[in-house]
Amino acid sequence: MFHLGDFCLGGADEWNRILDRLNGKIYLILGNHDLKNIRQGFIYRFEHVAMSMCIQIAKKKIYLSHFPYLCFDGGYNHDVWQLFGHVHTRPSNTGIDASRLQYLYPTQLDVGVDNNNFTPLSFVQVQTQILKQIELQNTKIEKQ
Repeated sequence: MFHLGDFCLGGADEWNRILDRLNGKIYLILGNHDLKNIRQGFIYRFEHVAMSMCIQIAKKKIYLSHFPYLCFDGGYNHDVWQLFGHVHTRPSNTGIDASRLQYLYPTQLDVGVDNNNFTPLSFVQVQTQILKQIELQNTKIEKQ
């Protein structure tokens, strides 16, 4: 499981409570709310901790980061996807970042659980959404 930052907003007790419920290997991409707790000895509870990571699934390169980036390797020509979790687009959350997401590439996707019914997304779900976004962008370009 890959967690793209802001693992838990609570203190050490909350981190332990959540980590004790999770199974498997967890790869943590650090978010802005993780730095305090990760320094309190939680690093050993994760398979790997990094600021960003590039992985490959089904021959697709995927860049993982906490924040969405305007520039990332392969972003211009759809060769690489970028998944992130920092922004808050759901109206019942804060919705403050929703308008900014219009500037993303179609190969970027907000996979934050607070914007996805508090459920992690599978690779198939990510792939379906990104391919839909690419198709939508191509349709807009054709109409111009």
